[in-house]
Amino acid sequence: MNESLNISPEEFQELELKPLGQFIELEHGTPACESLRDAICATPNQDEEKIIAYLENGFITAVAACTVRDVLSESEKSICGLYGQTDLVWHWYSDLAYYVKTYHVQLPEAFIQHIKSKNWMMGEVPEKYKLESSQD
Repeated sequence: MNESLNISPEEFQELELKPLGQFIELEHGTPACESLRDAICATPNQDEEKIIAYLENGFITAVAACTVRDVLSESEKSICGLYGQTDLVWHWYSDLAYYVKTYHVQLPEAFIQHIKSKNWMMGEVPEKYKLESSQD
């Protein structure tokens, strides 16, 4: 299960996270980023399942009250709720795992090497960002 971070907007900015998968076609994308269509690959990355699991288990940074749709599908079917995720080095959104799984979207080699060096594991939330449990 994804853990949420207890982090202020100021602390979040100070982390200087690397953007990942913020493709121009997405409503939450960035115009300076690459095209989602250009990142599609006919065959999956040999470590695709591990990449997807890593993306799906990112720490949650923010949640939006909306769902995202598949911008590559004619039907624009609903994919998931929109939320930001991170591993405290990279930042991505909740729909990225879907695009990797469905369209074999290729991610930057620097990201792949980063998660490979972490043995494909997200790790624990650092103490300073843990949410206080509400135990009564």
